[in-house]
Amino acid sequence: DAIVSTIMGRGAPHGLDSVVVRHGGGGDVQADESVLSFKSYEKGREKWQGETLHGVWFDEEPPLDIYSEGLT
Repeated sequence: DAIVSTIMGRGAPHGLDSVVVRHGGGGDVQADESVLSFKSYEKGREKWQGETLHGVWFDEEPPLDIYSEGLT
């Protein structure tokens, strides 16, 4: 029920590029939406540039250039 929308990725069957999730709305917490984006290391550091993120989760150890970009 919390999934608002999904955007299918390219290159991986049934893979997702991003998901919009609704959260909050109980008690003192305002309802809002968050975007979860999925990126692969193979696309290179440039794919990781320019976005303002609230957090990054690496599911495996990335190359140093991608790790630095994720921290930035």
